[in-house]
Amino acid sequence: MSNQNTIQTLRDLGFKKAAELHSALGKQKIKMKVAYKNYSYVAREEMERMDNEIRKANGDGYVQRKQGLELIPIEEFTEIPEGSIFGKLREAKRADIFDDFMIVKTESSAARLFFGIVRLCGDYFEIGRWDKA
Repeated sequence: MSNQNTIQTLRDLGFKKAAELHSALGKQKIKMKVAYKNYSYVAREEMERMDNEIRKANGDGYVQRKQGLELIPIEEFTEIPEGSIFGKLREAKRADIFDDFMIVKTESSAARLFFGIVRLCGDYFEIGRWDKA
């Protein structure tokens, strides 16, 4: 039985929550497949490794968050990205692949990395990057 048939059978038999859950999981898997195909990504473990290296290099003893990688949800980001990022964000939103968007920065670098996030997945999909002016 295909996944779509299983979901319909669950609905028909009254298993509404199970049908909703499996339908949502199927959509998330499709998003992940498209994201991996169309975007480069950084694994969560790699992001944590980079964060640890930056913190050690700064000698902060893992006390101050600012000394490592700072992951900022797009709705809380206060800087203005360069113009090309707007087009890339519009394109990513139109494709409806990502559930959230995140900017990664450090205090020691002008680089800003812009990532899309698929909730079911722990990886960060790179949408763009720019240097703070």
